[in-house]
This record gives sequence, C-alpha cells and structure tokens, in this order.
Amino acid sequence: MNASFSMKQPLPIMPQPQHENRYPDCLWMELEAIPVPSQQLDLPVTIKFNEQWEPLLNGRVKFGLKGGELRLKLKNGQIPYNCRHLTESFELYIENETGETDPFQSTLCQVTTNGSEVNPGWVFELKMGSQVLKGSLQKKKLGTLMVTDNSCGVEATFEVLLKYLHLTDTEELWPPNISRNKRIVLERAIAKHLLQSKLQPYLSRTVLQYD
Repeated sequence: MNASFSMKQPLPIMPQPQHENRYPDCLWMELEAIPVPSQQLDLPVTIKFNEQWEPLLNGRVKFGLKGGELRLKLKNGQIPYNCRHLTESFELYIENETGETDPFQSTLCQVTTNGSEVNPGWVFELKMGSQVLKGSLQKKKLGTLMVTDNSCGVEATFEVLLKYLHLTDTEELWPPNISRNKRIVLERAIAKHLLQSKLQPYLSRTVLQYD
C-alpha cells in the first residue's frame, strides 16, 4: 500500500488504496489519488447509491439513503477552499442489469461543502427522482490536495445521520393490518437500531497513504 517519494521528485503514479464498504448495495465508494504537477494530487471519487436488504428478527428490511456526508481527514496536506469541486446539483444515473446507465432513470442530488481545509466535508442530499438516492457518480473530482510533507495521507469516510436513513420495504415484521401510526413508530425504531448497530461510525471508508 505504501509508496516512497521525495518532495524533490515526482509523486508516484498512485498509492494502493484500502476500501471498506460495509453495505455495498446501499453505498459503494472508491477514492483515488492522481498525481498532478507542483506536488498536488487530484482526488476523483466513485460512489454508487442503491437500496439494500438486511435480515431482522424473523423477517427483513430494505433501506436506502436520502443523504449523507463524505468527510476527509488529511495528513500533511490540505485542500484550499478554491480547490474544492463537486459543489452543485447533478444527476445520478441508474445502471441496468448489463451495467449500462439508463438516461431516462436518474435521481437529482445536491452537494454542499463544509469543514476546514484539512478536514473538508461534502454533504449529499436527495432533491427529487426517488424515495432514496439511486444511481452512480463516476470518477468525479472532489478536489486537489496540496501536499506539504514527504508523508501524506487521506482518510475518507461516508457517514449517515438518522434523518438520511429511509426504510423502503419490509417483510414478515408485522401483521398486514397494522395501523399506519404504529408502523411509522416501528419503522423509526428500526431505522434507529440499524444506524446505531450497523451504520456507525461510518458506512464506507477509504484510506490512501504515501510514506
């Protein structure tokens, strides 16, 4: 995973990343680092959103995301505010069974940024098109990292709050004649349980390291 370089020499082609996607059907994330001139690294990200089934008691529940935050922790580097990208609305296009995107099926996602130059964040939020975020974002540049020392690293995590977790379907969890109010209460309790027991402290994580 590690690669050596001197600040007087060009950066290596790419470090070997470590990817951890805990629920890849719901969220799959991959971050890359591409060297560019003047000791800088472009950071393209690929993200795929969808729904995922999870066993629960004697049944199962399907869930997806209405939003979430991609956070970076930078070691010996920074992303100046004017070097941030992916700060607007864009379409997430849904792939068919052959892996091709369908131009007629998409969800609209809004991205805003927060945080500092060494701990920047990107907040994703569903605007329209579905109950939850669905579709893929392919190799979109998050920003350009300015390297400040021979050893630098990037840790990216995608984190979810309760307000962004949405149940889209259930099976064998309650009788069909349950009242709407009881169902709403139970769904919120299930969402809280999923978040605390399965989706924290993060849903996906990528680590890039130069030594």
